[in-house]
Amino acid sequence: LIDLFPEIKHAMDLPKMPKPITTIGQHLPQDVLPRHVLGLNQLFTYKIPEDEAREFYSFRWLTPPPKGMFFHYESRSIQWVPDDTQLGAYKLGYRIEMKVGESVSLEATVRDSLLTYQMVPELEGYDEYVWIYVNDPPMFLTAPIGTEFVSNTTFAYTPVVRDRNIDTRVKYYLELAPEGMVLGENGGLVWETDSADVSVYDVRLVATDGFDRDVQEFRLFARAGVKIISSAPTDWKVNQPYQYQVEIWRPELAQEMRVELLHGPVGMSMNNNYLITWTPELTQIDTQYFAVKVSHGVAQDTQNVAVFINHPPMISAEPPAMNVVNVGATWDFQLEVSDPNIADKITVTAIELPDGMRIDPFTWRLRW
Repeated sequence: LIDLFPEIKHAMDLPKMPKPITTIGQHLPQDVLPRHVLGLNQLFTYKIPEDEAREFYSFRWLTPPPKGMFFHYESRSIQWVPDDTQLGAYKLGYRIEMKVGESVSLEATVRDSLLTYQMVPELEGYDEYVWIYVNDPPMFLTAPIGTEFVSNTTFAYTPVVRDRNIDTRVKYYLELAPEGMVLGENGGLVWETDSADVSVYDVRLVATDGFDRDVQEFRLFARAGVKIISSAPTDWKVNQPYQYQVEIWRPELAQEMRVELLHGPVGMSMNNNYLITWTPELTQIDTQYFAVKVSHGVAQDTQNVAVFINHPPMISAEPPAMNVVNVGATWDFQLEVSDPNIADKITVTAIELPDGMRIDPFTWRLRW
């Protein structure tokens, strides 16, 4: 018809219907306690209460319900499955009519001389406004690291908790903790341990938004410290056997430890009794380095040692054992002395000289 009479098209256009008002979640007023707290993606059902004297008759919304909420007449219940975009508080308003009885209405028809009886329900209605709250429960997103540590140190942990409600107020509680552990307002834990705190401790931290809660449980392993208390010889001679007995302090003698030689010069070794042995060779003079590490769990101590290996100075040119000198003549001789150690300073000292013989302290030349 519009193809034949296009001029009437405007008269046949249907009026545009306004879009329904979108109801979105809002902040829950501080003085309001919701009647129902809903979880995400879970079916919510609220059945209209009935009894023998009052029978459900009709239902009508007074305020637009949130998207997806509807009244199911067969079950006489409000039903809804909220999703992730519908967090927050909603104020539902609806009117319910209840049938409390029936009355008989008589209608007469003059033309047909008929009497008609009609049952008319007697109704009682009431308006009801209900607050409901769609809650995203708090969830711990992090876990503590460094749960094994040496006693007499500080353990600290600040959790990250997710709660997607815009009006969330997450509070934290410690349901189980070692003595002395402090809980901050943001859920941060701080524990100043001392040397007596050597054990395994259980911790139970709770995050709650007032409706739901999440619990994080973990264990803390406070280990006793260990320490190397012996000192290694730091000056030694070449070709002389070197020995160093490593001695370790620990709170309990039966405590198992791991002792290892981290590095050292060629030929150095350590036995099961923690005795380090080594014979420095001619090619291992000057400063040599080695390190010893003792550990028990996370408790550890490392000792770094620098040993100076000395080589005695060598006289490469010396006067003969027997010298013939004419009376009145001059005798002199140039000593040649060297030291394999790079940084050593050589000092030549005369132990015994005949009267009148001198030695130059700089050139080491003998003259008489």
